[in-house]
Amino acid sequence: MTRIAIIGLANSHPRIDARNLASLRPGVRFLVQDEDPARVQDFLAEHPERAEQAATVADVVDAGCAAALVTVPPAQVASLVGPLLEASTAVLITKPAATTTQELEALDAAVRGHEDRVLTCSPLRMAPAVAAQLRALGDATVAARAHAAHDIGYWTRPENHWQDEAGGLVPMMGVHALDLLELALGPSLRVTACTTGPPRDGVLTSPWHAEGRAKADGRQAVFTLDGAVGGQHYTLEIDTADGTRTIALGEDGQEDPFGFRTLAGHLLAMAGGAPSPLPWPRSRAVLQAVADATRLSRRSEARDQETP
Repeated sequence: MTRIAIIGLANSHPRIDARNLASLRPGVRFLVQDEDPARVQDFLAEHPERAEQAATVADVVDAGCAAALVTVPPAQVASLVGPLLEASTAVLITKPAATTTQELEALDAAVRGHEDRVLTCSPLRMAPAVAAQLRALGDATVAARAHAAHDIGYWTRPENHWQDEAGGLVPMMGVHALDLLELALGPSLRVTACTTGPPRDGVLTSPWHAEGRAKADGRQAVFTLDGAVGGQHYTLEIDTADGTRTIALGEDGQEDPFGFRTLAGHLLAMAGGAPSPLPWPRSRAVLQAVADATRLSRRSEARDQETP
């Protein structure tokens, strides 16, 4: 029997992940912990035969689960992940695992010596449509553009508002675009600029649009973010010497269109002792890009506020 801890439910991802885990491994069991009793009860009601509640994170650590799915505000990630890894529990961290350089440095310290037992990325990175086309291109990429569009209006709900407080559009949705760019261009990816539009209402502090530039070994990249759309869609455009190839994610008929099922499969493999499919330096490169984009966007927002 595989036992997986679910820490944090204030996001749609752990629920999606749990459904995929149960589908891929019918005998899986969940130990769930969240500060909101109502969220826990909803989860237990969805998985009545396979889930039980843990009162505290310390109880989860003591339970010695084979793997854990951690979905909490980035500022809390490092302090949770360290004890889990010390307890020999493989960890999947819902994106983004860090939004500032300080959070990333704390996470570095938490995972040191256990890097091959940690997985954190946008699920889009695991989508078969992306992997297949990038394999076909090999090293031919000379430039790339990524677009991430996802409605952020739901952040006004109390259970989701922490995503606005954790930095908003640029880190929380920008990680999708930056993960795709790192996948296409490699871990030398560095963000060089990020600007945002103004907040749209008085409820969210987050901007609803952003755009930025990055580079990797002389190759140029652009990312654009749109939080005002209905639903979600993502694209990755790859320039080669022979032309441009566009990879659209979430299309009807695609296998595992957003990568969630593949990601769940990797967590199950890690629960069985397999190493993370994504080397830590590549995860870290994405998180550094997220932190840099967030910092640059805030600098841009501060300048805009100073302009009469």
